[in-house]
Amino acid sequence: MLDMQTRRDAPGMGRLAHAPGDHPPVAPARVGVLLVNLGTPDATDYWSMRRYLGEFLSDRRVIDYPAWLWQPLLQLIILSKRPFSSGEAYRGIWNNELN
Repeated sequence: MLDMQTRRDAPGMGRLAHAPGDHPPVAPARVGVLLVNLGTPDATDYWSMRRYLGEFLSDRRVIDYPAWLWQPLLQLIILSKRPFSSGEAYRGIWNNELN
């Protein structure tokens, strides 16, 4: 078994600044990124994008504001303007051959 000094000096192990001196070494935190596809619009026109964005941005796993605060903003402001720019962005990557 390794003594405390050897274990502290091992690669990937370190001391915690706020821990007592005899605290065992702790591996550094790791960060992970999760990429998921939550769907795509039926088409890139205004109404298809509005429907898609409305469904996507109403999902509580995507936006976690209370509905009484979020829905008026979404319905009155965001969904009246955002479908234009989002549709344009989707047109830039849309594969028309495969729809």
